[in-house]
Parts: sequence; structure tokens; C-alpha cells
Amino acid sequence: MPLTFPTDFDFVGVTPATSQFDLDRLTRHWRCKGATEEEVLAATALPDKGDVHPLFSKMFVTDIRAQESGGSACALDVNYAGALKTSGGNPVLPPGRHEDEDAVQSASSKMSSDGVILTEPITVQFYAPTSVYTWFSYLARGSKGTAADPSGDIEIIKVTIGDTSFSPGSSVIDDIVARFFTPVIVSALRSPEIVAAKYWQNTERRTKLLQPYVFAFPSGDFVSLAAPGSGYTVGDTLTITGAGGSAQVSVTVVGVDNSIRAWTQISDTMSTTQYFLNATGGTGSGAKFNNIHVS
Repeated sequence: MPLTFPTDFDFVGVTPATSQFDLDRLTRHWRCKGATEEEVLAATALPDKGDVHPLFSKMFVTDIRAQESGGSACALDVNYAGALKTSGGNPVLPPGRHEDEDAVQSASSKMSSDGVILTEPITVQFYAPTSVYTWFSYLARGSKGTAADPSGDIEIIKVTIGDTSFSPGSSVIDDIVARFFTPVIVSALRSPEIVAAKYWQNTERRTKLLQPYVFAFPSGDFVSLAAPGSGYTVGDTLTITGAGGSAQVSVTVVGVDNSIRAWTQISDTMSTTQYFLNATGGTGSGAKFNNIHVS
């Protein structure tokens, strides 16, 4: 005959466990003589995962384990997780835990805050301070905005332009970083379920980073440099011809070999995104542009 729980089982005892930053745990121990592990787990009226504890309304079954304990006896452990204490009908959850971290990050940028565009990107490597906050929630996952902002400052490790690297500590390096990057705080949330539909363990990470300036474009067509060419002069007017129209730009900054570093867009009648369009006019040659259509 199949076993029936708890009629065919002997109650052995209870092992509670609590810790500062975790849910309460509780295990009820049973023993059944003359049965295998499979027979014990197949017993009629055995608790199901998610069932509430008979005495603690915020403790729920998370797993059930059976193991032969010697001779012809089999041990049965019914494990619960949750909160042993309640207040106003709600579980008393453990306190949240704060951690601070530092991780090496990097970012690259070719456009400065005032619109200057380089032919070689500037890459900055830095320590990114991170604030980590872990907490439990009941009946719903947590939400962003719970962790505090990182208290530390971004620390520059090195700045690389082309194949040349520069060490931090120079005001010039600080000015370059400030011109091509902006500090931001980004947040990420991870919320796995610990007890199905009851408890979530939430971890929010807030990291202070450097990122290239984000430029907001209205709808329209905009040109971007695809190849800088050579021999150009500040004030040159270039015409870019593509399918469906053309654009004009005025050269504002030139670099090595009078290659184009920055320009001002004068007009644009193209209405589709196109790449590597030839530019004519001015004192140089070889410049190519992309046309970016923003709808």
C-alpha cells in the first residue's frame, strides 16, 4: 500500500536557521521505517512546494528531500523559507546589505562636447565606483532606485589616442577627458525568485561611468565624416552628392595633412541613409561622408 503522510511517518524534530542578511530557514524532520526514498517522496498528502507552514504563515515549502538514514529507515526533510516573524500581517524581512566595488571600465569617443570630431578615437580607461544593494521583497520584485549613488570618484588609469597612451595626473589629460566624456550613473537590477510568487532577492548595482556625449538630433538628415581626406583649408565648402539630393558642409577644423577634423553642415536635401559619399570642392581631396536620416 502507498504511504500516507504523516500517518506512516515519525516526527523527529525541527531545525530553524536565521541569519542577518538572508530569509529565515526551517526544516521539519520525519522518519519512515521500511521504505525507500522513492516510496517516501510518493507518499499521499506529502506537502507540495509552495505550501505554507502549519504554524508560520509567511514560511513556505521550498524543497523536500528523502535519504536512506541507515538500516531500513528513510529520513524525510521538508524545507521552508520565508519569515518566522510578522508585523501587521506582513513578513519581517532581513535588512538590506550594502557593498561598494571598484571595477576597471573603458570608453571611447570621437566627438567633443563642442562638436569637434577626431579621426582617431580617444579611449579612456578608469576605475568605476559601484554601489551594490541587496534586499528581499515580498509578493513583488523590487524596483530600481533603492541603491545609493556610488560615493567614490572615477579614477583615470590611462588615456589612449591612436597608438599613444598617456598617464593621468596632468591637467591637460583631465581637460581632454572632460571635453570628450561625461560622467553618468547607470543602474541595473537583478531579481531572481527565491520562493515562487512570494519572495524575491533583489540586487541593484549603480555604477559611475564615463561615456561619450550623447547628442540629441531632431528629425532630418545629417552628415557624418567617413574619411578625412587631405589638403583641405578651414573655410572650404564641400558638396556631397547622393541618391535623391545633395548636402553642403563648411570645413571648420583641419588636422595633420590638412585632413578634416570638424565641419558645419550648411544644407542637406537627401532623405535616406547613405554611406561613403564622395565630397567635391575645396582645396583638398579624398573626403567622404555618410548621410544619416533621422525620422
